[in-house]
Amino acid sequence: MVLPGVVDAVTGRGAGVLAGWLATGLLAAWVTPDPVPWRADMDDEALLEAWGRSVGLDRAFPRRDHHLARMARFVDGDPDLSVAAGVARAQALGLDRVDPVARTMLSDRARRVLGQGAVPDEALQAEARAHVQARWRLPARVVLEHRVFDPARRRDAEGDARAARTILASGGTASGDAFDGLVGRQTVDPAGVARAWGDPVAQAVREAVASEDRGWIGPVQGPFGWHLIRVVAVEDGVAPDASAIARQAGAWAQTAARARQRAERLASLRAEAEAAW
Repeated sequence: MVLPGVVDAVTGRGAGVLAGWLATGLLAAWVTPDPVPWRADMDDEALLEAWGRSVGLDRAFPRRDHHLARMARFVDGDPDLSVAAGVARAQALGLDRVDPVARTMLSDRARRVLGQGAVPDEALQAEARAHVQARWRLPARVVLEHRVFDPARRRDAEGDARAARTILASGGTASGDAFDGLVGRQTVDPAGVARAWGDPVAQAVREAVASEDRGWIGPVQGPFGWHLIRVVAVEDGVAPDASAIARQAGAWAQTAARARQRAERLASLRAEAEAAW
């Protein structure tokens, strides 16, 4: 070995042996890198970033390169710095490893790559169809008769509402106050009742639907006054045809498959790191 011999000639045998041992150790460290360039104690973002560097995802990355070049121009005060020179300068300063934006760009790119090529299996496709059908299902609708008694127009709106309910329950006719879109027979989405008439009215409608009570209920106080309500009928919700949601279901299944594959590959990287460390 050349290095121990040189040191022998200068400082003697003991120093030469020590220098040879150090040189051999450094050479071994150089030619035998760690099995993986990431650590088991990294969080997901850092692990993705380290893996991305190990497979070259930080190269030929124009969006990230332009960001790093802008940072280098700002640091050096040189607006004419080219992109290539700016990237080199940013890397020399270590900005690519500390800047949160640059790091996020790289981890996001690594995340996308880990999900590439994922193919949803039949179970996932069935789950996607069920998910999209539920999402696009037309809600059940309730047919209502409705009367409103406005305290701003009546001295005793609640009393008038109670008297009207007695008349209506006996088959008579009684009208409330006129509000656009709030009186008469209507077909409504139960979820929209709370938005339009308030939570107490919505709760009364839900209870009437659940109990199959088709008589007049109330008076129930809401933001527009006192309400009398009668559930006339309930229309079942309608699920969309499978062919009408095929595109949406396919997109949902593909997204879910990529997420599952990404999670599996990330877990594999972490397991590899744990085995190496």
